[in-house]
Amino acid sequence: MTTKSTYFIPTYAEALEMTAGDTPSFYESKMVVDGYNVSVFNYRLAVYNDFVTPIPSKPEVKAYEMRGLTFVFNEDGSLFNRYVLLEKFFNLNQVPESMYSVVKNYKIKYVNNKEDGSIASFIKLPNGKIVGKSKMGFDNEQANGINRIYRTNKSVKFLVDWALSNDITAVFEYVAPHNKIVLRYSKEELILLRLRDNKTGKHLDINNYLDMINDVKVAPFEDDFASLDALIELSATQTDKEGSVVHAIDANGIDHFFKIKTPWY
Repeated sequence: MTTKSTYFIPTYAEALEMTAGDTPSFYESKMVVDGYNVSVFNYRLAVYNDFVTPIPSKPEVKAYEMRGLTFVFNEDGSLFNRYVLLEKFFNLNQVPESMYSVVKNYKIKYVNNKEDGSIASFIKLPNGKIVGKSKMGFDNEQANGINRIYRTNKSVKFLVDWALSNDITAVFEYVAPHNKIVLRYSKEELILLRLRDNKTGKHLDINNYLDMINDVKVAPFEDDFASLDALIELSATQTDKEGSVVHAIDANGIDHFFKIKTPWY
């Protein structure tokens, strides 16, 4: 799937409308975190068209951001802030917008390793407290590990605190020996995937923020290729790796993301 540079980030009302109906693909999880009401939106069994036109009567509304989209409310019920996570994107050749014939002429900006763990991020509450979360929420084994790293790793804490103070979402992958999907990781850590402007959804260039990242681990860049064709050929032979995430830009400067999975995975 390709995503647009003018990211459509739903309002709370729009997100709630996507959960209506008898068998909605999107759902809301309501919870109380340190005394504050928080809503996290996610999806189940969603297909491509669910993301493109989640509300048929409102074709301008898109649902790509409905993966862990989080709304935090003040005590009086007003909105304190809304936090993006990582927009939904698909594999190469999986959906119309990610077909090779469409993306082959895009300019590749970055290619990152596709980590094999659980997506992680942080929010700030109205009282100033910072809390880590998994895609699903705040009260699970992954969230406990995310918060444990925040408390004990000074570099992660510094980066997260700085990001939230500037309304930037730092998106991580939480990996650990006890959080095995397919690949094995030797220790519990947070690997930085993306920095996003929380207001607009725009992806920020990690290379411009190395002084804030310090020694926080960043998802490794794949640079052993000269073109998309070369990257596809390289991925076909790689082992012990899930794949790569390609960040490309079209002729109009619009951002697009897609995944290339390794046959080994």
